Amino acid sequence: MLRVDASPGRLRLVSRTPPPWMVGLLVALHVALFVLVGVLVSKSWRVVRLECSRATGACERIVDGRSSARISIDGAARPVVGSDRSGEWATLVLANAAGERLLVVGGQRPDRVARDAAEVGRFLAGTGPDPLRLEWDRRGVLAAAAFGMPAVMALGLLAFLRRTTCTVDRIVRTVDVRTFLRRSARLDDFTAAEIQTVAEANAERAEALRGRWGRLGGLLLPKNDPRRQTARRIVLRDRAGKSFPVTAWVIGKEELAPAVERLRTFLPG
Repeated sequence: MLRVDASPGRLRLVSRTPPPWMVGLLVALHVALFVLVGVLVSKSWRVVRLECSRATGACERIVDGRSSARISIDGAARPVVGSDRSGEWATLVLANAAGERLLVVGGQRPDRVARDAAEVGRFLAGTGPDPLRLEWDRRGVLAAAAFGMPAVMALGLLAFLRRTTCTVDRIVRTVDVRTFLRRSARLDDFTAAEIQTVAEANAERAEALRGRWGRLGGLLLPKNDPRRQTARRIVLRDRAGKSFPVTAWVIGKEELAPAVERLRTFLPG
């Protein structure tokens, strides 16, 4: 998407990479993901506690302040540690001779679960503190997911939708380009304006990398099939042939030639 605004002595090019249909699709996808994250966080437990007492002869699982399960303990009661196939997460389960099983907590680090299982084992053997209280708190993780993930997604969306504004001033003889950062140059340093494809831009970058890093430089960029390149942008060329991009990548069949011709009228000579 490219818009050209002209005034006496000044030319302004405003561009944005995604076409309108892609913007709508991306916004809808982000809204759906925001809702999904909110639902998952609201349905997840925040604090789980295990409270065991020899006086009551039972262990109780308390989730977010509410009792969710209870298991009686006897001489044959024991903690059981399970893990997933990757071995990165573990669960703690209590079992007794009557065949009762109580899932205490899941999705924890194996080293933490092993320490908790040893603590429960000492309690059941009569050598640990009585009553026994263990707690697993993941409010910090959920808060990071509830606020951090949408924030990162929103920043990514803003970066994707961010427009590039180029202002060419014939009076002060400057070229000013703003996206997230500002780049400025002297108008008199440029001799040509042209349309550049992705393949051409990558070839130029590869050549610059080869000049700096040798053969390794040519391997740092992906190979491109020029027949599949549909994105284009407008660049200025200085006397050394180096390109200076003044627009974002424009996707689709939008005509860039009129803007290039307007830009050429501002160049010296």
